[in-house]
Parts: sequence; structure tokens; C-alpha cells
Amino acid sequence: MPILTSSSGARRMDDVPPPSPLGRRDYRIMDFLRRQAIDNEGASRAKMAAAVVLKGKIISTGRNQYKTHPIATEYGKNSDAIFLHAETHAIVNSLNHLDKDDLCKATLYIYRVKRPDSSNSSYINGIAKPCKGCMRAIAEFDFKRVVYTTDNPEEFAVLE
Repeated sequence: MPILTSSSGARRMDDVPPPSPLGRRDYRIMDFLRRQAIDNEGASRAKMAAAVVLKGKIISTGRNQYKTHPIATEYGKNSDAIFLHAETHAIVNSLNHLDKDDLCKATLYIYRVKRPDSSNSSYINGIAKPCKGCMRAIAEFDFKRVVYTTDNPEEFAVLE
């Protein structure tokens, strides 16, 4: 069950203990990912960006794309889901710089932007909760923490 964290602190959901609140570094990384998601030309509707961060440093980024990749078949939400998700793209890119064992100390950040309607040119936050396939990848690579956007622009959800 995710913990919703905002700049005003954390609130409990279903008796899960609240995590430490997000720090300034977390907000800076999410701000960076917002810009990456908006600039993502590989997707039209849901624009997403993700980053693998270790010891406060961005190791890799990823974006959702209408491209296939072997990891998409392994961690797709179903057998028809062949396109690369931002989360798995960031994980694949991080393996060029880290060993698989290092990812258990890392945080995965995920940001989604969307347009409120087709006539609006501005972007708002969208929920970026990982799909079942991406959750399998997150569990297999044993990430320490996952931070993702919600539909509320003032809140981020945290999985620990």
C-alpha cells in the first residue's frame, strides 16, 4: 500500500507506518523528471519519465516509448504489452553503470504528465503507479524505494 507524501508531511493509509518525508533532493529529482516527461516525444498520451538514483545521484533515466525491447517481453503487463515503459527503460540503462546487486540500495522515481483535455496545451500530473509488469521488475531488482506521482499535484506516493 503506498504512502502519500506531500510537502506538508505524510499521512497514514491502512495502518502502514508513515515514511520519512520526502527531502529537497527528492523534489529536485521529481522536478527534473517532470521536464523530461514533458519533453518525451516517444509517447503521445501518457508522457512518463523515470530515474534510478543511488546516493543522491541520477544513474540513469528512461522514458516510455513506442519501441520494443527484450526486457518489455519479460516485464510486460501482459503478452501484448511490448512497448518499453519508463521504469524498465531506466532499469536497463542503469545496468550499464551498476551491478544488479547495487539496485537494492537505489530509489526509482517515476513521473507522469498528461493534458487535462485535448484543447489544453498545459500539462498536469497523472498517477504513475507502476503496472504489474513493472512491479515485477521492481521486486526482482529489489529497489529500496519507489517514488511516483499521483493525480494530486501536491502529493507523491512512496513504496518502501
